[in-house]
Amino acid sequence: GFEGEALKEQKRKQYEFLTGRPMKRVKMSRKLLANVRAKAERVQLKEETKLKSSGVVVHKSNVSMTTRRTKESRKQRGDDKNQTTVRYQHDKRSDLYGPSPSIGFMKKGVFRVQQDK
Repeated sequence: GFEGEALKEQKRKQYEFLTGRPMKRVKMSRKLLANVRAKAERVQLKEETKLKSSGVVVHKSNVSMTTRRTKESRKQRGDDKNQTTVRYQHDKRSDLYGPSPSIGFMKKGVFRVQQDK
């Protein structure tokens, strides 16, 4: 079977297939997230130094420049990453299940059902 990250990915795909919506992300404190990212960076740095010492030539990608460029272009367009993904997910759901029924509206936090006349 699957192990580690592959197992988590399989569970995510299965949940999305069954429910039609993505699985909620695991909540993590900022300190813990910072530690996880720092460790990942340390591991990557260790691998790079190991490769350099062995004499292997590896292509170096400048990820920070590309992310900066995409953020700037997104800012110029006036869209937010979350808005586009939410819009995409909504469109995807409506394609699968059809339009959501509108039988009423919210008024002061109370759902009102429209009366048939």
